[in-house]
Amino acid sequence: MNTSATLRPLLDAKSVAIVGAVPARDHGKLASKPILNLQRYGFRGSIYPVNPKFDSIAGLTSYQSLSDLPEAVDCVMMLRNADYALPTLHEMVEREIPAAVVCSSGFAEIGGDGAERQRELSESARAAQIVLCGPNTNGLLNFRNGMMLGFHPLLEQERLVRAGSVSVVSHSGTVTGAIMARLQAADVGFGYVISAGNEAIVQAADYMEYIAADDDTRVVVLYLEQVRDADRFLASCEALQRAGKTVLALKAGASKAGAEVAFGHTGALVGSHEAFRAAAEARGVIICEGLEDLVALTKMAATSAAAPSSSIIGLSMSGGLNGLMADAADRGSVPFEPLTEATIGRLREIVPISSPTNPFDLTGLAVDRPGVLDQVLDALADGTSAKEYVFSLGLMPDTTWPEWSRVCSEFASRRGVRMSVYAASGRREGDGYGFFERAGIPVYESIDPLMRSLRAFSAAAARPATQLRVVPAADKRIPDDVPGRRELLTEWGLNYIPYSFVTDPDAAVRSSSEMGYPVAMKVASEAIAHKAKYGLIALDVHSEDEARRAYERLSDNFEALRDTMPNLGTLRVETQKMLPRGGMEVFIGAKVDPDFGVTVSAGLGGGLVEAIADLSSAQAPLDEVRARHLLESNPILGRALAGGKWDVEALVSTLVRFSEMASAMAGQLDEVECNPVVVSSEGAWVVDDLWLTRSDGETP
Repeated sequence: MNTSATLRPLLDAKSVAIVGAVPARDHGKLASKPILNLQRYGFRGSIYPVNPKFDSIAGLTSYQSLSDLPEAVDCVMMLRNADYALPTLHEMVEREIPAAVVCSSGFAEIGGDGAERQRELSESARAAQIVLCGPNTNGLLNFRNGMMLGFHPLLEQERLVRAGSVSVVSHSGTVTGAIMARLQAADVGFGYVISAGNEAIVQAADYMEYIAADDDTRVVVLYLEQVRDADRFLASCEALQRAGKTVLALKAGASKAGAEVAFGHTGALVGSHEAFRAAAEARGVIICEGLEDLVALTKMAATSAAAPSSSIIGLSMSGGLNGLMADAADRGSVPFEPLTEATIGRLREIVPISSPTNPFDLTGLAVDRPGVLDQVLDALADGTSAKEYVFSLGLMPDTTWPEWSRVCSEFASRRGVRMSVYAASGRREGDGYGFFERAGIPVYESIDPLMRSLRAFSAAAARPATQLRVVPAADKRIPDDVPGRRELLTEWGLNYIPYSFVTDPDAAVRSSSEMGYPVAMKVASEAIAHKAKYGLIALDVHSEDEARRAYERLSDNFEALRDTMPNLGTLRVETQKMLPRGGMEVFIGAKVDPDFGVTVSAGLGGGLVEAIADLSSAQAPLDEVRARHLLESNPILGRALAGGKWDVEALVSTLVRFSEMASAMAGQLDEVECNPVVVSSEGAWVVDDLWLTRSDGETP
């Protein structure tokens, strides 16, 4: 699809026909709204009502059918029920009309006859090269030219929704309305607002690609319920990234329900939502955790293009507000920038009665003495590199609001920083916080979404630029046996700890003695993923006597499982050389998603991986820069690696090679994990591995 040319009649129509429109006297009917909204928002093109029941609608001639129109319009909006969609489409074919918005429900969303109805509509539209928005859609809005081909109560309010830099693509009309309402209240304006509906012809990815070419859109907001074509979606994300847009996405389906029956740790902790996140983040998309965060991030992105920083400056007029701000920053993992001695000295001179800390208390002196706020802001900017400022405000004299909003706006522009305001006193209609919003400074009634937004922008900025490589598919098959799979890991450059398999206590003693004590022993059964849970692992075996007793204990525990797991097979025990004490256990895993490819994850390993449930993920394959970032950005593992004498280079190399192997084997693989990988000051070794290939079937 040549997206720009094909979608222009749909998204930037110069003339529209509203099929099924009714007069304004039927104001309770949705069909009365579109023409009124088109007129109210000053649509610059021609409007043709089509309804044989009326001679005129909203002061415009009403036509009997599309064939009676004086011209072939760019776009038709269908307001009649689903049964009329296909006949209307046939009329469009006769008039060579290229685009339509099909608002009716009763299609694939209800299944059965509705799905068949949508199939017929889609086939006819494709055959005629007609593009459709919907069906089952609230429509689409273009605030640049007033093309209001949709239903949103917000459009009927006295205050017009203004044009601006934010475009929205959504799978839910209700969520779209919620986003618009919240952002309009913050004086944020819109470009395109699109409810994609059932996507019979045009998908969210197509709208995204079209918006990528729109110079007036800076921020793209996505609400997604599914991704029908992952390749097209990711290509559109890349187009938006190349165009320099900020892309914020909220995707339904992030729940981990069903994780307890998933295979291995990766299956339990890395699902399709994480695969979506990893693939989207690799293309610059910022993933939001809920509607509140989506709106908070959009407000911040829409009002400033300042580069985010890893630390912030905070200020208020109250030590109490500073305390609340500090607590929220801690919850959001947002650090305050340390102040230099020179900055501390300047702040003492400007506000002698305040403690010169960050966050800084302006005290009431800033209200009494004009210029104090300017001086404090300049002192902070001169002595720090932070680009994010948070101003916590309560109630103030009416005369203070316009002056302080002007000072903050000019300061942010002059210094190239971003200023955000926390409205601790809450919002009221006509309150002073509106001065800040009109000056381009976002205002937040809750400080936690503000801090999470700062953290999200900082994390996105720190994420390395991604140049995803294509790893050729491996010719070699994944072996069916454990030794063969471990040999495959070593062929890809991973270090595997020495091991052997035994089937009786005497062999266990011989093997352990040959390796040298201490050793670890565990039941080698592909049928049991979580061996520690069933007492099938023995650690720190230091002698022949301990080796014999450990084997017998493992054998007893294994046999006790036969009542519930009758297909366990013959007992086989693995003996393994134990590494010196003091190493750190790390988890690395990979999961192949049918839509978004291979996702690699890492975190603290061993028995802690599910208890902590804190894995960081990225799309494979990784290079050294992205692998290092994945390890260091994990909140727990990153701190652990920074706090010891670990061979991080060896761990990075292990993760890179593991990701390449998983990418090469993706066609044969569902999941693979190495847990633990033990890293010390002298290297990194794989101690255990677990595989689920396409031919393995389910594993308990």
